[in-house]
Amino acid sequence: MVCPGVLSQLLLLSLLSSGTTGVNEVDLNALEKIITHIENTYQLTSGQNVIQTAVAVRFPADQCESGQLNPEKHLPSREDVISKIQNSSKDRVFVGENLVAARPVGKGDTAHHSEYILLGKIRDDIKTTPMNYLTSDHLNDCVVFYTYNSPCVNQCLNQNKQRYILPFVERLWETLTGPVAFVFNEIYQGTENVEQLLSLANKVFLYRCHNDNCVYCGKTRETLQASNCVATGE
Repeated sequence: MVCPGVLSQLLLLSLLSSGTTGVNEVDLNALEKIITHIENTYQLTSGQNVIQTAVAVRFPADQCESGQLNPEKHLPSREDVISKIQNSSKDRVFVGENLVAARPVGKGDTAHHSEYILLGKIRDDIKTTPMNYLTSDHLNDCVVFYTYNSPCVNQCLNQNKQRYILPFVERLWETLTGPVAFVFNEIYQGTENVEQLLSLANKVFLYRCHNDNCVYCGKTRETLQASNCVATGE
């Protein structure tokens, strides 16, 4: 177990040595407010199980830096989003001015995971990816990318797979200049490869928001472990 003082020093060193430049962190109070709204409003369940969903939102930068924001007024209604991503929807994607959302489509090696759908899949109706549509004219805004489960190491973080998301993440984050965050809640079963998660953490400000508490994961093996961003024992 790492004591709070040591954890703070590790996170500070991680930030200072970070390759993530040109962007700012999102205020933690604002981030917790955003994630709580996403999970309470747009998350779907099946019985006791939460259905994997990825959601990205955009706010004016000053709202994310100060924590003075109102997601209910700024983001679309639950009905508008759910109608597009529920089971009966053709491709389970919602594309709006301030929010994009997706659920996985397909199974196995041919599946399109929700993170890839938002980051890397070009849509015919908008001639670009949902994330590019959300951010291209608003590069200075605050952008929060949320996925319920951490990206899987078998496909999303596997450089040998066709739908490897890291190049899309890196390309997008290089263009953004406002506060940004990449957030997950649960550690996906099988995501025990610290090195692969580190490859993502070194490109973005990575957070785990779990049980109404958001923690910065850092950019080293030590901070990922100390922040409970990887499975115990990794």
